[in-house]
Amino acid sequence: MDVMSRIIPTLNQKIWLEHDIKRIEQLYDGGKIMQFPALQTVYNLPSKMLFPYLQLKSCLQHTRPQTLHDEPLQELSTFEKICTNALPPKKVISLCYKALIHSQTNIKITYKHAWHKELNQTISEEHWTKAYSSHRGITSCTNHLELQRKILYRWYLVPERIHKIWPQSSTNQCWRCKQQVGTMLHTWWSCDIIQPFWRKVGHLIQQITNTNVEPTIEMCLLYIPPENLTRAQWATTYHILISTAMLIARLWKSPSAPNFSTLLNQINTNWQYESMLVHQRGLNKSMAKANLVWKEYWEANKAAHTLPNPKNNSPEAPVTTDTLK
Repeated sequence: MDVMSRIIPTLNQKIWLEHDIKRIEQLYDGGKIMQFPALQTVYNLPSKMLFPYLQLKSCLQHTRPQTLHDEPLQELSTFEKICTNALPPKKVISLCYKALIHSQTNIKITYKHAWHKELNQTISEEHWTKAYSSHRGITSCTNHLELQRKILYRWYLVPERIHKIWPQSSTNQCWRCKQQVGTMLHTWWSCDIIQPFWRKVGHLIQQITNTNVEPTIEMCLLYIPPENLTRAQWATTYHILISTAMLIARLWKSPSAPNFSTLLNQINTNWQYESMLVHQRGLNKSMAKANLVWKEYWEANKAAHTLPNPKNNSPEAPVTTDTLK
């Protein structure tokens, strides 16, 4: 009701609160606005409230759909109950603080729902917790964490989402294959053009960690560590995956997949950055072991994968397809 009082300056919110009507949804039944006699019966409204009712009804018909989904009302949160009380309670600041820090389990997080829908499976809260904390003790680079979070929260504008925003001036087709709908999952993972690159990444992880771990969407995009990897093995895997994501994002609208040699050089650059911290605060045992494993692999393979320096040596220079050739 507070929102409607801002839209209708003459609306008296207090008279609605006195009859325990605190939310607009309470005026609806079966997806439609209830008639005034029905509201009188349910909430014991006096006849003098007919005009405020007509004000609300007219405004709602112009500002929101005629019908709503016939769903049960969600219970007000503690904070909402405080805000909708006719009279402020005692110790209101303490009550507000307690309400704000209290965990609300009934909140639907949209990015989780979107991942569940696209993957056609439900990811447990335990695994989501692992995804949030999988970087801890492994990287000190805020860019890595930012990139990980952007993928997790579905921040990137993929063709499907762009088409929904601007349907007249865009297409929902993938920028690479130009055949399938460019969903979040397709753009990052399942496109036929990028899948061979992911297979090479999976083989690299197996080779360096000396395991048979299969590259899955949960591991490669959501950064949920597999159960059969040690902390050191996951540290190695994490830097491979975050470097892979960096290259895919860098070539966001490119028709081709990243170059594998560029990936190896990017991984090595990331490890060089992490190694610099050894002199400042030292690496934990898992990181030290992972760093050693990578150095051994790089020394044995760098001759075949070292890229020539581009003309522009600025670290912020974008990597183009010409650079990758």
